[in-house]
Amino acid sequence: MFAFEEYIKSHKILILNGATQLSHYENIVCDNCYRPFRNRWDKIQFKIYEHLPATLLDRSRWYSLWKNHIAEYDTIIIINNIRGRDVIEYMRSKNRHAQIIIYYETTIDPSDRKAPQHYQGLGVEFSSFDKKDCALWGLRYAPFFYCYNQASLESIRLVQKSSPPEDIDVFFVGYDKKRLHRLIALQKDLEKLSVKHHMIIVQTPHHVYSPFDRPYLTERFLPYEEIVDYLYRSKCILDFVEEGQTGITLRPMEAVWFQKKLITNNPDVIHYDFYCPENVFILGQDKLSTLNAFIDAPYRPLPIEVAQNYTAEAWLDRMLTQQL
Repeated sequence: MFAFEEYIKSHKILILNGATQLSHYENIVCDNCYRPFRNRWDKIQFKIYEHLPATLLDRSRWYSLWKNHIAEYDTIIIINNIRGRDVIEYMRSKNRHAQIIIYYETTIDPSDRKAPQHYQGLGVEFSSFDKKDCALWGLRYAPFFYCYNQASLESIRLVQKSSPPEDIDVFFVGYDKKRLHRLIALQKDLEKLSVKHHMIIVQTPHHVYSPFDRPYLTERFLPYEEIVDYLYRSKCILDFVEEGQTGITLRPMEAVWFQKKLITNNPDVIHYDFYCPENVFILGQDKLSTLNAFIDAPYRPLPIEVAQNYTAEAWLDRMLTQQL
């Protein structure tokens, strides 16, 4: 039994922007911070409003259905996607006593509107997936969890049942995020080693790319059902973090849950319980000349308890029980 299961017997939790697999628990409600846009003009208005002083405007018109029940919750957790103080101010105007936690699943940019200094005086707590950011900002640390919804879970089961062959050595999917040229260089290294790779690099919206860069990019992010198919077909999953990031995100979690080997440029991976040299290759530390041998060697199975450490349930326990 998880610790939060006792907590929710007498408390009600709202989680915004993720962890939807927890919604089947009684007294846990999952929603998005903002409602879907009704049309193009609705989206344009939202973009205009978010750049105007919140004191002059009512931005709550774009909040999702949670706003109608905000007074009912003891604990509110917002995962990353918040675009200003107005959301917290609205919550506090309707609910003065709830515990409000903002969880960062990406590294913190001090100049970003999501950075902690913009929420001073609102009685907000902060937590992050990144140990370095936790030390820098004084936040609670909670590692990322493997997130899925019912649709993606069904797609996982269907692909698993078909048992696709492992015809890809290394698979990567992710946004550019200023990593493109380093990923291109890695592709060339893999080609020299005759390593079969498939990299899906999604271009940054509104960014202008050179004719040299465009062949390496795609405009759309794949539906998760397609990503699952590639995961099952791959021997190794590539995790290529942004400069300065130490926390682990979705790719390492997929390696754990799909029992795939992990290739990463994040040296902090050695501090996680799923790390073992048979399953994890660290770029910049392990010799690239040994990569083929790493790929061909058998996968070392991990205890089921390791995967359970990265469930949404384990994450919520940390949110509710760990102190700064």
